[in-house]
Amino acid sequence: MTNNYKYLNMKDLELFAKELPQINQSFEYLSFDEFSIPFSQLVPHQDLKLLKKLYAKAISLEQLNLYEKALDLWDRFDALLSKYLQFEEIIHCESLDELLPKFPFRLAPKDLSTLRILYDLALYCEKKHEILEAENLWEKITNLLAPYWQHHDETIAVC
Repeated sequence: MTNNYKYLNMKDLELFAKELPQINQSFEYLSFDEFSIPFSQLVPHQDLKLLKKLYAKAISLEQLNLYEKALDLWDRFDALLSKYLQFEEIIHCESLDELLPKFPFRLAPKDLSTLRILYDLALYCEKKHEILEAENLWEKITNLLAPYWQHHDETIAVC
């Protein structure tokens, strides 16, 4: 099967549909307790119980290859959860100390100090939903790191 969606034909889609149950069988889902760690304190107990039921039922439907029914439950799950948080709120951003060893270069001390300040401020602004200020800070970080990345082909996701 080709990797480029532009070239998928009906035969490829039928082949994928036949392979999907085997792919699904090998996929390991997180328990709801593991999955809900980032938001469990934000959702009232009753709604958390409902989310847990929807989560379990949607997964069981997927395991039975009833994807359309599962999708309906995932939509209900998302609608209920979105009452308490936006999806971006559950994304975990690495600390700068966790991120720095992934860089294929070393920063000059002055740039490292500046990066620490900008990075912490950007995360703070995102948590406070000050999106424009956060975007401005991420752009400053990008500009600060640009000369370092100039000689490297790889990129690293910050969040």
